[in-house]
Amino acid sequence: MIRRRHLKTFAGFLCGAVVLVLIFLWGRSTESADVVSYTRWHYDDVNLETSTKYAIVSRNGSIGLWHYRGRKRAEFIVPVSSEWWWSIAGRDNSVFPPVNRFGFGLSKAQKASGEARELSVGAFVPHWLLIAIFALTLLRGFWLMHRRISRASRGECLSCGYDLGGSGDAARCPECGAAAHASQA
Repeated sequence: MIRRRHLKTFAGFLCGAVVLVLIFLWGRSTESADVVSYTRWHYDDVNLETSTKYAIVSRNGSIGLWHYRGRKRAEFIVPVSSEWWWSIAGRDNSVFPPVNRFGFGLSKAQKASGEARELSVGAFVPHWLLIAIFALTLLRGFWLMHRRISRASRGECLSCGYDLGGSGDAARCPECGAAAHASQA
């Protein structure tokens, strides 16, 4: 059985790892664009190729999600139906939506000619915003853990902070009704 405490610890480590990865990508994004994408191809009965691509793109101080869907006449049918890839693109890559000076960007582009159809949608947010969100979440977790440890060491209720020193060996806190832990009883 997984305890809530273990889940909180795992979430804290996950937030810390995300912060470190975001800081690393932020530093790299000034020189190049990192792209992690998943592409899937589908062929119908009349040799029309439909490709769908989902990508996480880090560039120019922003990170975002990008979706592309294209349909065109297939010259040959590729046996591969899907793939994951990571690439480094140039900094001035015009495929992805532009971002404003604060690092936010949103775009939708459509092209159609004959049987060919293309749809591209992207949304970008600045790295600093995501780093701040995950770092504040991590700091809040550390603060809650510190508060819980200090309350336990002073003999207080872990939930509300009520002093349980004079309540004997009661099974519950008289203030909030929370169960007293073995270290407090």
